[in-house]
Amino acid sequence: TGWKDMLSSLPPVDVGTTLGGLPVSLGLAAGVIGGLLAHRPGAWIPVTLPITVLGLMAFLGTTNRAWAVSAAVLTAAATACWGAVRRRRVRRVAGTGGARISQAAIAVALLGVSALGAGVAIPHLPGVESRPRLLARTLVEPPFDVSELVSPLVGFRRYGAGLNQLWGQELLTVTGAARDARLRFAVLDSYDGTTWSAGTMTATGGVFHRVGGAFPEPETPGGEPQQISVTIGDAYAAIPELASWVPGLGTPTRAHFAGPHGGDAATSLRFNPATGQLLVPSRLASGTVIEQTTYVVREVPKTGIEPDPLAAIDQAGGAFVAPWVAEWAGDAEQPWARLAAIGRHLETTGAYSDGTRQGEEDYWPGHGQGRLLRLLAGPQPVGSDEQYAAAFALLAQQTGIAARVVMGAIVPGDGHVRGQDVHAWVEVREASGEWLAVPNSLFMPQRSKRPKQTDYEDAPPAEQAVVPAPVGRRPPGSVDSLIEGVPPLQRPRPSGRPTEANPGLPGLPAESLPGWVTPVARYAGPPLAMVGGTGLLLAGLRAGRRSRRRSRGDASRRLAAGWRDLIDHARDLGHHVEPGHTRLEQAAVIGHADLAGRANRAVFDSHDPSPDAVSSYWADIAKARKSMSRGASWKARLSRPWHLRGLLARE
Repeated sequence: TGWKDMLSSLPPVDVGTTLGGLPVSLGLAAGVIGGLLAHRPGAWIPVTLPITVLGLMAFLGTTNRAWAVSAAVLTAAATACWGAVRRRRVRRVAGTGGARISQAAIAVALLGVSALGAGVAIPHLPGVESRPRLLARTLVEPPFDVSELVSPLVGFRRYGAGLNQLWGQELLTVTGAARDARLRFAVLDSYDGTTWSAGTMTATGGVFHRVGGAFPEPETPGGEPQQISVTIGDAYAAIPELASWVPGLGTPTRAHFAGPHGGDAATSLRFNPATGQLLVPSRLASGTVIEQTTYVVREVPKTGIEPDPLAAIDQAGGAFVAPWVAEWAGDAEQPWARLAAIGRHLETTGAYSDGTRQGEEDYWPGHGQGRLLRLLAGPQPVGSDEQYAAAFALLAQQTGIAARVVMGAIVPGDGHVRGQDVHAWVEVREASGEWLAVPNSLFMPQRSKRPKQTDYEDAPPAEQAVVPAPVGRRPPGSVDSLIEGVPPLQRPRPSGRPTEANPGLPGLPAESLPGWVTPVARYAGPPLAMVGGTGLLLAGLRAGRRSRRRSRGDASRRLAAGWRDLIDHARDLGHHVEPGHTRLEQAAVIGHADLAGRANRAVFDSHDPSPDAVSSYWADIAKARKSMSRGASWKARLSRPWHLRGLLARE
């Protein structure tokens, strides 16, 4: 799997790892073959080696067209020079009277003019850019799919003070980072209506490539590079949805793993150039030290930004928040001005709660469509970092600004990151292509701002009639609970699928079916449907072929085609009929010599048969098919619909 790992790695490949031995072995093999070819008497054999190596390098290389063009031009020039020198050596040339220097100058001039003309003309030729270059790395599927990981944002509630699970536990130790720096855990750039997660090939996301210790320079680095060191704590390594994400301040250019399990992490390291996110699918172990150089993500300036007009924005998933964009943006016209107005509304009118305090149990976790609708449509927006960041990113996309959610931590002064330091914020993309962080204070209230509570002093006196309590809600976390409070138009319609009350097939009451019907239909239904569908497809092909034989060609051809149809039917029943034999020889195998003789007379007679004769012959062929089927074994009759010998045979 070494070549597959190298081809799925993002260049440049670190030659200090085991992957560095692959190109070295390729070079050694080329050298050995070149030495052997140098002693061959053929004049054309040695020149094939550099051309072959060039083609192999291009096939195993990258999409860098400048390198490919330069290598091709230099190889062509070297081959031409080699051919000229070899020709002069092996042949006696009378000469043109000119000196060697002048001849060399003429040759160089001709090559230069040819290269210049080709460089100018080739890009304008039709079909040059019709398809991308064929590369080995485009044929190798990366062995890791980030969609297999659970979004770390779904577990944000665990870091709060209410549950007291990770609030006071030390997650990381950071050195080299400034106080209040934004340490990114995971960049989430794809929303599917349920969760924000790391996209694979979305409009804003990219692919996680295998990398070594060095990464390509970012196109828009933004801030200054900074060196930091992050030590993974026991609590961080024990969180399943977080242990694979490598913390950092921004887009890295270098990363080195140390510690007891640092080598394992470096071997499985992945990098997403679109988000600057590092990932270790094998998970980070406690005690792993990550030394990295990163370009720090800057914050949005107070004057705002100009959004990137070329950014691809997927607005379909967050279309349900569009009404609040129009309501809260006010009279603002520019995209950032509209987004800033929306953020001020959330910050001034909203309250903070993760639903863990007494009396706040109705503010559930999650950031699916139902939960965000409760946040935006309620009398007061109430939520935690999870809901505010998820909603604000969708609102930003609806205003025309590319946005994504980041889960991370604000680094304290002592560098010991605990659960209480974990936050979620938003990054937006400006016109230069750089991603900038939007501080939580621009769209989220302070954590100390609690939601409005019910005034129990206004409760009715005891002597008044007691109003029955409303029907209890389902517990948080159930499917129905997520859509309570959602407007009727937003609620999903019944799908007709089996439920606890109706575990049978869709549309049928459970009591009308025996208990074994459902498992049999579930497991045996798909393969039986596939087998039956294949038989129906082949039957349709045979019927279409029979119709064409009866309707195409002259009368003698249509009549003789009936015999071919009978022969194909016999082959499907298992009879071995040679395609090159005459009709009478075939009749000796399957019988029905009278039908074979009638077909011969129709073909070799001087007059074409009448339409009635053709119809009568095909009717007799149908009777012969039925008779042949009745005489065959039950196995042959049962398997005949799936046999292909009659369809594939050619006379």
